[in-house]
Amino acid sequence: MMADRLSSYVTWGIALVLVAVPLVFWHGVFFPHTFIKTIVFYVLMELLFAMWIVLAVARQEYRPRFSAVMGAFLLFLVCMGIASYSGINDSKSVWSEYERMMGFITWLHAGVFFLVLSSIVQKDAQWRMIWRAVIGTAVAVAGFAVWQGFTTSDLSISTIGNAAYLSSYLVPIFFLACMYLLREEQFTKRVWLYVGFLLLFLLAIAFTQARAGVVGLLVGGGIGVLLFICFGNPQERTLGLPNNTLKKYMGAVALCILMVFGMVVFLFSADGYQLPGPFAGLLDFSLENRTTAGRFLVWSIAWEGWKERFLFGWGPEQFSILFNAYYKPELYAVEPWFDRAHNFIFDYGSTMGIAGLIAYVSMFGAACYMAIDKWRRRVMPFWYMVMVCSIIGAHLAQNLFTFDTISSLLVVLVVLGFTSSREGIQHDTRAAGRGVFVAGVVAVLVMGTAGYVTAARPFLANASAHRGWELLRTGGGDEAAIAEFEKSISYDTHYSVDARRFVAEYVFEFLKQDGKRPDESLARLMRYAIEQMTESMATEPENVKWVMYRGELHSLFAQKFDVSFAKKAEEDFTRARDMSPGRPQIYLELAQARKMQGDTAKAWEYIDYAIRMAPNFYFGHLNALVLAIETGNTFRETEEYTWLENTDATGTLRDEAIRDAYVKARRYQDAVIIQENVVHFIDKEYASSPSYRAIFYAHLAALYQYAGDIERARMTAYKVLELDPKKKDEVEAFLSILP
Repeated sequence: MMADRLSSYVTWGIALVLVAVPLVFWHGVFFPHTFIKTIVFYVLMELLFAMWIVLAVARQEYRPRFSAVMGAFLLFLVCMGIASYSGINDSKSVWSEYERMMGFITWLHAGVFFLVLSSIVQKDAQWRMIWRAVIGTAVAVAGFAVWQGFTTSDLSISTIGNAAYLSSYLVPIFFLACMYLLREEQFTKRVWLYVGFLLLFLLAIAFTQARAGVVGLLVGGGIGVLLFICFGNPQERTLGLPNNTLKKYMGAVALCILMVFGMVVFLFSADGYQLPGPFAGLLDFSLENRTTAGRFLVWSIAWEGWKERFLFGWGPEQFSILFNAYYKPELYAVEPWFDRAHNFIFDYGSTMGIAGLIAYVSMFGAACYMAIDKWRRRVMPFWYMVMVCSIIGAHLAQNLFTFDTISSLLVVLVVLGFTSSREGIQHDTRAAGRGVFVAGVVAVLVMGTAGYVTAARPFLANASAHRGWELLRTGGGDEAAIAEFEKSISYDTHYSVDARRFVAEYVFEFLKQDGKRPDESLARLMRYAIEQMTESMATEPENVKWVMYRGELHSLFAQKFDVSFAKKAEEDFTRARDMSPGRPQIYLELAQARKMQGDTAKAWEYIDYAIRMAPNFYFGHLNALVLAIETGNTFRETEEYTWLENTDATGTLRDEAIRDAYVKARRYQDAVIIQENVVHFIDKEYASSPSYRAIFYAHLAALYQYAGDIERARMTAYKVLELDPKKKDEVEAFLSILP
C-alpha cells in the first residue's frame, strides 16, 4: 500500500512539473523565463527521482525496462558527455548560461524525467491525468497569449517569455488536442470543447508571428493526414463519419490548405502586398526577408565550423565560439551574436558532431517505431499512433528554424515516455524490506546535495546579481552594488560569468542613455567592470565577447577620463580581431582607438577596410563621415553624407554621432539640422512620452544658442518646460543666460 501511494505521489509530481514549468513567470531576477523555469524543473525532478529510487527498490514493476527509445536517449546522453569533455569549454557545456540553461546538466534531468515517467506512469488513468495536465496548462498559456495579442502591439509571449518559444511549446500540444478530438467515434459535446482548444492554440500561434510554428503545423498535419489516408481502418467511424468519407474530406481540406498557403506566400513576396494584423509576419517566407537571409548565413557558418570537428563537434552550448571564429561580414545587418544555428541539424551537428546528431534524431525515430509497433499489436489506438508521429514530425520541422527550450522539450519528453511506457505489467505486492529504508536515506542525501549544487547555489547567485543591478539602477550605492556582485561571484558557479557581464552591460546602458553620476563614481564603476571582464576572459579565454566588452570599456574610459586607455583598448580589439577576423565592427573600434591616440591615418585605414569587407555596412560609412567632419576632409564628408542620406529610408539623417561631430568641429548650424531631424523623429515615435521628448528639445535649444539663433533657443526652451514642468529650474537658468 505504501508503494502504491508513493507511486501516486510521483505521478502527481510529474503532472506538477508539466504545469509548473510553463506557467512559472517571475520578473524578479534576470532571464526569469528560462532560468527560473529550469531551476523549478531541477528541484522537482530531483525530489521525484529520490522518490522513484525508493519505488524501484521496493517493487520490480517500477524498475526501468530497456526500450528502443531509452537506448536512443542513453546514446544521446553518452554522445553529449563525450562532446562536452572534448569540446572547447567543458564547464559551459555542462552548465550552459542564464539565457539558455540547456547544457548537459539539464539534459541529465530530462533523462531522469523520461526514466521516471516511463517507469511509473503505466495505466490509462494515469496517462489521462498527464495529458490533461499538459493540455490544460497549454490552454491557460494560450489564453494569456491571445489576451496579449488583442491588448498590446507586441508579439505574444504569455508565460513562456518569448514568442518563438511559445510557438514551439504550443505546436506539439495542438496535435495532442487533435488526438483527443479524433479518438471520438461520434460527434459528441466534447468535440466542441476540443475544437475550441484547437482554435485557441492556432490564434495564440498567430499572435507569436513565428513562422517555424507554421512549418511545424503544416508538416505535422501532413503526416497525420497521410497516415490516416494510408492506414486508417475504413470499417471504423471517426466523429460520426465513416473513415472512408472522412479520408476524402481530410484529403480535400489538406489540399486546399496547401494551395491557399502557397498562394499567400507567393502573393506576400509580390511588391506592395501586405497581409493584415498578426498574419503579416507569420506568413512572410520571402528569401529576401532579413531574418531568413541571416539564417542561411548562420547555417553556412555552422557547416564550416562543423567540418573542422565533424565527429563530436565543438561542445554543447559552444556554438557562439564557432560562430565568432567563422563570422562573415555580411551578418552585420542581422545580429552580432548568435549562440544557436536555429536549425537542429546544424545546432547538434556543429556542437555534438555527427554522432550527437544521429543520436538526437534516433530518439524520435525510435519513438515513431515503438508507436507504430504498439499500434500493430493493438496496444495503442490508431489515432494515438498517428498523433505521436505528427508531434515528432512537427517538432523536428519547426526545429529546422528554432531550437529546444525547457517548455517545449518537456512536451516532447512526455510523448517519448508514452511510447516507451510498459503495458500489461503484473504488479508485485511483496515488500522489499530493509533495502527500501536504506535506499530512501541514500536518495535523500544524494538528491539533496545535487539540489544544492544545481538549483540552490545558482538561484542565490542570480538573486545577488539582480540586487546588485537594482542598486546601480536606483542609485542605491555603488559599493553596496559591488558587494552584491561579489557575493554572487563568491558562490563559485559557472554563472559567475553572467554576473560579471551584468556590470559591464550596466555601464554600456548607462552611458547610452546619457546617465548622470559623479565622475569619481563612474570611474570606480568602470574600473570594476574592466576587472570583471578580465576575470571573464581568464575563465572563458576563447570567448571573443568578453575581449570586446573589455575593449569597449577601455575605449569609453579613454574618452571620459584617461586617453592612455586607448592603447589598452587597441590591444583588446587587436586580440578580438585575431579571434574573429570577419567582424567589421572590430575594425571600427580599432579606428576609434587609433583616433584617440592621434593617428588619423591609421584610423582611416581601419574604417576603409571595414567598408571594403561590407560595402553596405551603415556604421562603417557613419564612422567615415564622423572622421571626415572632425578632420575637415570635405570631399569624403560629402561622399559619405550623400551615401548615408540615400541609404536612410527617410532621406534625412538623424544620428546623434553626426551631430556631436559637427559640435566638436564648431559647425553648430549643421548640428542644428541633425538635431531637428532627431526631434522630429522623437516627436513621431514617442508622442506619448513628453518627458522623454523634453530631453531632445533641451539639446536643440542649446544648439540654437551656440548657432546664434537666440529667438529659437528661447522658444525651444519654453517647449521643454511645456513637455516637462519638472525642468522649470533648468529652463529658467538657461533663459537667464540668453541675451
